[in-house]
Amino acid sequence: MALNMLDYVKTHFKVAKLANLPFATQLVPLAVFFAVPGNQEASYTDAQRDKINQWFWRSCMSRRYSSGVIRNLNADIQEMVKLRSGEDSSLGHFDVSFDNNFFLFNTFGITSVNTKTFILILAQQNPMSFISGAPVDLYEKLKDANRTEFHHLMPRKFVKDSEQEDAFVSVLANFAFLSRADNREIGGEAPSKYKSKMQGDVARTLRRGLIPIALFDDKLLEFLEARAQELSAEAARLCSLTAPSTAASTH
Repeated sequence: MALNMLDYVKTHFKVAKLANLPFATQLVPLAVFFAVPGNQEASYTDAQRDKINQWFWRSCMSRRYSSGVIRNLNADIQEMVKLRSGEDSSLGHFDVSFDNNFFLFNTFGITSVNTKTFILILAQQNPMSFISGAPVDLYEKLKDANRTEFHHLMPRKFVKDSEQEDAFVSVLANFAFLSRADNREIGGEAPSKYKSKMQGDVARTLRRGLIPIALFDDKLLEFLEARAQELSAEAARLCSLTAPSTAASTH
């Protein structure tokens, strides 16, 4: 049971260790679904998988297990049992709403629930190394996940030197998988300057990082708004929601 469930979260959500999960309690309903007698392995249909994945992302974006934990766990366990049994299940049918502000007003902090959700959203894209253009070894990055594997796309030094409003420099929308080596290459340069150091298919690297081309315009607030929109749209897709509403401007 445990191996099957852990394989599932590793494969479908890019979770390398328990600390990558926004909520450890998310494993409880999953364990119920994958619980089978003896040495049997649990199986699931495409429809069941889609419903489990939708529930997972909705529970992340709604911070479902931040409060009312026992009540919400019991409800999700009941619906997970129904799903496993092939009955009609309302798993994931709870209120979840967010907009671009999720990525514009939450500050990056490696241990916070919102940051862990953000990191897993990025991981779904199979990101590329920012400088070399090579695929990021996600398992190793997430297994050893710490603040040094994520850095500002719009460098703090550049924002300060260019006298731009720096109150938003450390929000989620300004971060990406970026190794220490890549960060040293970038330094405190403007994105339009460090672009020349990026190798390979730059457009693909940006696409895999959910990073708009506006990065290279060197305008922090405009870039953050454009990236937050891309991130929010991807979160909505993962949650099987319609496109979220546009967030209030940072201006």
